[in-house]
Amino acid sequence: MRSLSGSSYLRIGPLSFPLAAVIAAGGLAVDGGAAAARPAPRHCATVHVTVSLHPTAHSQFGAFSLTETGSSCATAKTVALAYMTNPKAVGESRRTIKVDGWACTWRAPKQPIAQQADVTCALHAARITFTFKIPSG
Repeated sequence: MRSLSGSSYLRIGPLSFPLAAVIAAGGLAVDGGAAAARPAPRHCATVHVTVSLHPTAHSQFGAFSLTETGSSCATAKTVALAYMTNPKAVGESRRTIKVDGWACTWRAPKQPIAQQADVTCALHAARITFTFKIPSG
């Protein structure tokens, strides 16, 4: 901090800010705004599959409540479909499997429902979540 002609200034590299203005604005983001930079989860369209796990326009099976953070809905749909068609996706025990580079894990819903699993896929800071309604056929 230095004083220029009687006023106090905050100097950061080549930039100078009047101290009174910095205080009035609530300060500067020291962390580079990392806390505010995280995008809000985006809700994506459901990915429907048939009993034999083929994509279809309408069905009671598939990836429901699909959301993504830090990727795109197109990527979320692709990863969800790839996860659902993987025969090792959901089994007796919880496991992590790789799907197109994403690490995906499943867990039973908070209120257990037959033939349903909550899935989370992660790649770096990006996240994809969905409820997999599993066909029994």
